[in-house]
Formats: sequence, C-alpha cells, structure tokens
Amino acid sequence: MNMQKMTKKQLIENYKTLQNEVETLKSDQQNIRAGKIIEYLPDAIIIESTDRIILQVNLKFCELFDIKTHPDEFKNMDSHKAAEEASYLFEDSAGFIERIDAILARGKPVYNEELELKDGRVFERDYVPFNLNNDRLEHMWHYRDITGRKKTEALIRKSEERFKNIFESLSNIPVQGYDRNRRVIYWNPASEKTYGYSKQEALGEKLEDLIIPKALQKTVVNGIERWLNEGIPVSPSEMLLKHKDGSDVPVFSSHVMITNTSGQKEMYCIDVDMSAKQQAEQQLADSEAKYRTLVEQSLQGMIIAQKNPLRIAFASKPMEAIGGYTVEELEAFTPEQLTELIHPKDRAEFFLNFEKRLNGKEFLPIQEYRIIHKNGRSRWCELYSTKIDLQDGPAIQATFVDITRRKEAEKALHQSEERYRTLVEDSPLAIVVHSKGKILYINPAALKLIGARSAEDLLGQSVMDFVHSDYRDLAKER
Repeated sequence: MNMQKMTKKQLIENYKTLQNEVETLKSDQQNIRAGKIIEYLPDAIIIESTDRIILQVNLKFCELFDIKTHPDEFKNMDSHKAAEEASYLFEDSAGFIERIDAILARGKPVYNEELELKDGRVFERDYVPFNLNNDRLEHMWHYRDITGRKKTEALIRKSEERFKNIFESLSNIPVQGYDRNRRVIYWNPASEKTYGYSKQEALGEKLEDLIIPKALQKTVVNGIERWLNEGIPVSPSEMLLKHKDGSDVPVFSSHVMITNTSGQKEMYCIDVDMSAKQQAEQQLADSEAKYRTLVEQSLQGMIIAQKNPLRIAFASKPMEAIGGYTVEELEAFTPEQLTELIHPKDRAEFFLNFEKRLNGKEFLPIQEYRIIHKNGRSRWCELYSTKIDLQDGPAIQATFVDITRRKEAEKALHQSEERYRTLVEDSPLAIVVHSKGKILYINPAALKLIGARSAEDLLGQSVMDFVHSDYRDLAKER
C-alpha cells in the first residue's frame, strides 16, 4: 500500500478497519479463554446465541445427558431443535420446551429451577443472559444433577416427620424447639398441657418470656448463648418453670442442639413434668409414715430378714416385748446369734421353711414356733411370712404374734379335758352325750347297760332307739 498516495479520508477508514480487526481479535481471545474455563466447570453448560444457535457445550453437559457426541459437534446446531429432541427425557416434555421459551422471552436470570426426569433423576437449572461483546446477547444454561441431594432431603423430611410424630404422641413429655434467638419454632401437645399455652400462642415467642421465671431468665439466656458461641452445652437438670397462670411447674429438663438443613442452630428442650412424681413421693412418704406408725403401735412384731449373710434388716418396736431384745440389738445380731433365737426343737424346721420361702416355694402361710426370750425362757409365736424384694436382694417379711398365753391355756384345757374324760370313762353310771337326738359319746358303763360291744357302732344313731317305747314321750319332754 502506497501511504503517500492515500488521502486523509482513506487513512481514517483504514485506521477504523484496523481498529475493528484488533477488537475482533481481542474478542476472539476472550472467547477462547472463556471457553477453556467453561470446559472444566463442574456444571453442565450450554451457551446459545440470541437466534438460538448453540455456541458452546462442555463435556459435563454430554455426560449429564448421556450424549456420546463430542461437545464440539454441537456448535452451530439449532438449540430449539436440540431441546425438542431432548424433551422426551423429562416428566413434563411439553412444559420443558414452554418453560425455556418463557425464560428467553422474559430475559431475566433464573436460578435453582428443578426439573424431574422420567428415569427418576432430578436436575437443577440456572439461566443467565449476558453480553460478552457489547453488541450481542447470549444465553447460558447451567444444569446440575441434584438427585442425591433430593433423596437426602426426602430422607431428612421423613426422619423429621417420624420424630415429629413421636413428639406429638408423647402425651406426658413436653418438647419445645427454639431458634438461635430462643423463639419458639416447635411446641408439642404435652407442652400445651404442661405450660398452659396453645401452640398458636407459643410460636414465635421467646423462651424466657413464656416459661422462665424472672429470677432465672438471665441465667438461662447466658447459658444458651454460651452454648451457641462457645459450644458449652446446657446440662440437664431439675428446674422450676412457670405456667401461663403463674403457678410453678417442676420439671427435669434435657436439651439438644442441632443444625438444620439451612445451617441454622436449633435447640430442643425435652421436659419431664415432675409434678406427679413429687406428689407420688409425698404420698409415698405419707404412706410409709402411716405404715411405720401402724407397725410400731401394733401388738404384732415384724422383722425383715435376709440371707448371705443371715441378718435382720428391719425389726419393729413390738419385737422388743416379744423377744426381750431391743431393735438395735436384733439388727446387730450375727447369724449365729439369730440362729440361737429359735428353740432347738423348732430350729431345723424354722430355717428349712425360711429357705423354702426365699426360693418361692409354697407351704402353709401360718406356722407356730418357739423362740428363746432374752431371759432364757421359751415363748410360743405364731408366724406369718411372705417373700419381698428389696434393692439389695430378696428378703422375708415375717409377722410375729406372741401366743404363749394361748398355748398355756390350751395346755390347761387339754389337761382339764383329760381329767374329765378319765372321770367319765371310769364312772359306774351310764353316760351318753347327744345332740339333736344323735349320739356323740357313750361311756363304757352305758355300753355295758345296753349290751353294745363298741362306741363306734352307736355313734350317730338316734338315742331314742335305746329308750323303751313306753318312756319315749317322757324322754322327749326332758
């Protein structure tokens, strides 16, 4: 080119042409660099022009849609036609195409749009319009396979639903959930019952404003903040919380801190209402006091005995009168001393039955044994025993009734009966004992009188059978 012969106008035109070539070269270099970046991105990417011509497809796009063609072969293809050919993969084939057209018509970015495929996979799609060379609009589509994430989310939702159902069914265990600002996000029916606030009333309210007494509010808030910021958990403990009506609610409260799917901390409180327990403990204490009073004031003695080694775990006050030993002495006795408390003639049977009762074997519930009083004399006791279970093992609870006087009275009665029987048996007079006309007893003199050989032959017969008919009316009158 002869620069000297060029006019000024030609020089200006040549300069503009050269400038355009330089800009085009720069643009091509930018495109090459962008293409290299896109090629190695983890998302599936397709870039198309304003007139729906494919400009670039990366390898990940081919892999995601299981396309065996090399990405370069997509260049200059009709993007609309390619989308129609791929639409059969999606659950809503027609909707897939319609949605692309609607997005392009709107011309604004779209993010995280989910697409369901017929094979069960789920893709996430982004659309970004951009102007690379300041003179033409291009469209970039991102596709990601989020099937694994969706399955995980479904499992999480299923797990959350399962645990929610469990919490909802816990009629006596209040469970509440709070966000990091201590605002209620969950409130189960047991919480409504225990604290008096309905779910609608509680949701969104702060923990300390609902159920924490004023005196504890600062401590509770500081404890939760320390857990959130320093990782120091709030220890489970018994607490006196507050009902809607202002009354106290004693609970044992445990706490769990979790991170939800959005990465936010949530605290859940699981409370056990201690009101019933405290009431039961008081009733038990009252019952034990009444029982102890009854046992101590009863005329019957009671002991609770255990084996290995043989010992008395408990002895009631009346045992002192029965055996002569104080309660303290009885509870301190060695196995040998306890053995010697039982009369030698009853000892073997007593401890045999003790073993049977411990082993759960059945026998007569009431037994009579002799014990040795502290003064050395023997005393008769009627004993009723039963097996019980203590924290440190099985035991025998035995009730002792001093029947020494009854035994002495029975002995005296027996001796009296023997004397009376001897007198009647040896009497020369005929004696017959009857009831309602039936013979119950007949002595030897009466047997001889009527000529009978034995009393057994006559017992149960009518006494009138042995009275002469002339005197029966007279006998009946008497």
